[in-house]
Amino acid sequence: MNKRLEKIFSPEKLREKWRKKPASETNKIQSTDFKKKADIQDEFTRISHLILDKYNGDKREILKILLNDIKKGLDEVAATGNENSQSTASGFAVIEQINQLEDLIEAF
Repeated sequence: MNKRLEKIFSPEKLREKWRKKPASETNKIQSTDFKKKADIQDEFTRISHLILDKYNGDKREILKILLNDIKKGLDEVAATGNENSQSTASGFAVIEQINQLEDLIEAF
């Protein structure tokens, strides 16, 4: 068992995984559109309806407000483009809002 761990965590083995990917690979990933804006909006709308259908009353209203904020953030990120630092900040804000949504759903 000890030799197996040494083999798995050997510096040579770890270096292989830590090497940087060629720039062409990383650019390809960044430049490819995962989905078009319309597809993202459709998917977000579908997910929003699934979430809102499970709740009613005050819980539903709270979730609706947060979902609307997330939608605005997604639209802002899509409008500013990938290379813009404002887009990055907006992206982090959307991620934070999604985390808040997750926390609220778990709390409910």
